[in-house]
Amino acid sequence: MRYLVPMGVPPELVISTFIFERAFDLIAVLLLASIAISRADLFIFVLLFVAAFILALIFFAYYPKLLLRVSESFLRRGFLRTAKIIMTLCNGLRGILQWINMFDIAMALGLGLIAWGLTSYGFLILLSYLGLSVPFVTAFAIYPLAMLAGAASMLPGGLGSTEITIVALLAIQGVQLSVAAIAAVGIRLATIWFAILCGFISMVLLEF
Repeated sequence: MRYLVPMGVPPELVISTFIFERAFDLIAVLLLASIAISRADLFIFVLLFVAAFILALIFFAYYPKLLLRVSESFLRRGFLRTAKIIMTLCNGLRGILQWINMFDIAMALGLGLIAWGLTSYGFLILLSYLGLSVPFVTAFAIYPLAMLAGAASMLPGGLGSTEITIVALLAIQGVQLSVAAIAAVGIRLATIWFAILCGFISMVLLEF
């Protein structure tokens, strides 16, 4: 919002775009992770987590009255800024509806699968450089499954929980903990930390 609003993009549109994109990221990661989830109880847990998030978005998008009442309550108590933030969030959630059509859904899901599929393939390349012989399907699904664990932990970027999940899943395949830790750190450096570095560089460029 800091950089798009001055360019004439409404705050609620930024929120709508961000939430819609992240929602389909979550669905794409679930589909990729489900390739290697053999335990029914684990799959049901992951599915329920993603479904709860998506259903909550749909509920507030179609029935914004609850958030509107919360905003009005803060407004009556004189918390104008808080009321405005909640109202903007409410409008952002309602804005998701403009993309609820077959074309946009297919486009968002398709691009999400490609993006996260390439990340999973990058993890496969890293494992091959480390000389690890993990079954292809299992290795391909490890990073998406770890990302879901990171999302479920509610920690920023899944910091810590994602790495632990990668190490645990590789350990199940007979990989030594030290080597599994190198793989976990390596893929995180190549993904989230590289993205953070790019983000900081972008912030500096945009500020000047």
